[in-house]
Amino acid sequence: SQIKTTIYTDDNEWLDLTRHKKVKLKPWIRADDLWSSMPQKLRKLSVWMGLIRSESLYLPDENIMDHVFVFSAPDWPYFGDLRPVSEWEMLCLLQLAICHRKGIPFGILSTSSGPFLDKFRNTIRKPIFDKAEFWTFREPITVELVSNLNLNANVEQHMGGDVVFAHPKRRMEEFLDSASLEEFEQLLQLLKTKPFILVTVQADFKDYRPLYGSVVPFDSSSYVIKMAKLLQHVIDKTKCQLLITSHLYGDIEEQRLLREIMSLTERQSEIRLLNPLYNAEAQMFLYHYAEFAISNRYHPLIFACKAECPFLCISHQFKHDGLLKLFGEPGVKVTSIDSSEKWIKAFDENWTNKDNIKQQISERLPDVVKSSKQHLEILGKHIKQASLNRRN
Repeated sequence: SQIKTTIYTDDNEWLDLTRHKKVKLKPWIRADDLWSSMPQKLRKLSVWMGLIRSESLYLPDENIMDHVFVFSAPDWPYFGDLRPVSEWEMLCLLQLAICHRKGIPFGILSTSSGPFLDKFRNTIRKPIFDKAEFWTFREPITVELVSNLNLNANVEQHMGGDVVFAHPKRRMEEFLDSASLEEFEQLLQLLKTKPFILVTVQADFKDYRPLYGSVVPFDSSSYVIKMAKLLQHVIDKTKCQLLITSHLYGDIEEQRLLREIMSLTERQSEIRLLNPLYNAEAQMFLYHYAEFAISNRYHPLIFACKAECPFLCISHQFKHDGLLKLFGEPGVKVTSIDSSEKWIKAFDENWTNKDNIKQQISERLPDVVKSSKQHLEILGKHIKQASLNRRN
């Protein structure tokens, strides 16, 4: 694309922009950027006033977010009541309120969001959401949750698979540099000597938050023991080697957790840790060669589905459940807080039925990919229209 793009993010450490010369990065806009001259005690009140009534927003820098179109794609379910009142939702809403204040059209792309039960917070959210050109959703549970907001009829809505499903499979040399490519090819040769199962664990220590009900704090010591029991059983039953992939790109705490799990298994020689610095596309590539996958994370489940790789889902958030619904809920699903015995029983059933799971994924994948591409078609349509309106 020849469109000049700015990504507003505080989490840019792993963004590879070497091929994208027209993309620049800026830090997120925070309350302190807008009200730096205001006493600290009044800033929070000013933020809430700005969210409720965007006309009250004071914009000291008229170049701030000076773009033709803005789309918001926050991860986690930042929009909604899944967590207590959070700074992250406030910041996401603030940026959209700034767009409205400056007359910049905006949309919300491919999110998992909700629930929306807090009536007071909804009086702040809804007027901002109603100003969106579109809001697209990546799974059906969010559609149901957002319906409670009764959005303005002018907001275009679409539900389709996550935008990752629209990403084409590419050759290794297109997503790895020469040094990494040689190492990756050697890894593939090693993996071909014996069938392997890909494993991704819950390693960012987020609490288990059901849509409705009590939060269960993440207990890392209990989790490590349960996961080690499961992996030991998997090795003994399948005679496969295990490849554990990093989800947080070498985060120290994640690596500590992974090594702790390995230390509690008897046959560590059958377990490999993937180089944590491989990007997501390299990880996704491996699922095409795996015999099976076990995932406690959302995007690795997408990678498995894209590769038509059967899996066991250990659900940690409703977005996992929503993804499974797109594929007719293949296999047995468990949750992070279930016992190791329940995990093992579910694995055994899914392993036995892996061919049926693979077929079910294969049958539904074309429709999911098609619906995923529609997110980008909707975005492109609105960017084009916004560009025409700006020129006129």
